[in-house]
Amino acid sequence: MYQKTHHPELIGIVDTWRTQELLHTAQSRIDTYRRGQLVVSVNASDGRPLEAVPVHIQQTSHAFQFGCAALSLHSHQQPAVEALYQKLFLNVFNFATIMVFWHEIEKSSGAFNLELHLKRAKTLKSAGVTVKGHPLILPGVCPSWVSKDPDLAKKSVERWIRTMVHSFRGLIDTWDVVGDIWTGDTAQNGIGEWIRKVGRDAVFADALRWTKSENPKANTLYNDFALDNAFQDLIRKATKSGAPVDTLGLEAHMSGAGWPLEQLWVHADTFGKLKLPLHFSEITVGSESLTPSVRAGQITTRSGEARQAEYVETMYRILFSHPLTTGICWWNLVDGDWGNNAGGLLRSDMTPKPAYDVIERLIKDEWTTNTVVRTNHLGEVDLPVYAGAYKISCPAMNGVESARSCTVKPRGRTRIQLEPTQ
Repeated sequence: MYQKTHHPELIGIVDTWRTQELLHTAQSRIDTYRRGQLVVSVNASDGRPLEAVPVHIQQTSHAFQFGCAALSLHSHQQPAVEALYQKLFLNVFNFATIMVFWHEIEKSSGAFNLELHLKRAKTLKSAGVTVKGHPLILPGVCPSWVSKDPDLAKKSVERWIRTMVHSFRGLIDTWDVVGDIWTGDTAQNGIGEWIRKVGRDAVFADALRWTKSENPKANTLYNDFALDNAFQDLIRKATKSGAPVDTLGLEAHMSGAGWPLEQLWVHADTFGKLKLPLHFSEITVGSESLTPSVRAGQITTRSGEARQAEYVETMYRILFSHPLTTGICWWNLVDGDWGNNAGGLLRSDMTPKPAYDVIERLIKDEWTTNTVVRTNHLGEVDLPVYAGAYKISCPAMNGVESARSCTVKPRGRTRIQLEPTQ
């Protein structure tokens, strides 16, 4: 049952009995929850099934959201560095988080500075990446100009949310509507005063309803790093009242070598009882030295990178296998993008760490379906494939391929028919 860990600093973290059990059973769950059945029929123009026709099944996107925060997109001074950043980001990820902090965008009332944020969202959207805005409300960082009168603060928050959701509709349709709401309990600002007057539940419900009002198709999240009973109670009350919360964002900024991996599974199981999809929405695992005498912080080390890569591979396999997890979002792509830590998948010189290579291999090689299969005697290809969008094609006698696109849902069965051009 045990798989001996290769890195001594991960002993007790990835080699526990429970973690190894989860790892050894992960592929079975992945096959069950992350794949669907694709049936392709190839017939002649007169309807006859064609046997032994090669069918190319090419996955063009994933249903699962493999993400990263695009913290420094369009912020690099050198065009070559910016181009490399975008190349490495888009090479792996189909989901991105961009920062939309109120106090940075509307520094004075009515003066919205959206140019950089719109540019980021458009670049990602045009590349086929789903974009999430983070966050609409974070009580601890309310703009200083917002009135501390609770009723006036509420009006300012409503205007802010409606303006943002409307301005980005079609570019950003996924929002961390509220993050870390408990920070408003003691926040000496307008949002804090509003929360203290009406309570967390009322503020949360209003923010969700305003978001859905401006964009009924929006995917609304609550995001928090305090994975506790208060988080669960907030969501239970919201769903009971009919407030439109769609997804839960579980943060996992880790110090040291990382959390015990069975702890992540317990969090997924615990919050899964709320019967909402889960995003592991902010993940940080560092590659710095853990030796006290060695300078830590933002300095990556060879040993730390090996430790990070091993942890990442086990973590992704386990989280991808959980039936309620619909997204995994790394936080800083490059060391130093966020905080003084070596939690990036790229070094500060933009070279990939082993952890980046691990994620690329898992997503693009192991969890992507790209194959050629010949039809059977019924003129069919019947194949389990990873959920997502597909291009299905087969050759024709005149050299012009016959092709169709389709989407395969997890645990679903999709049928399409091709007729080769004669």
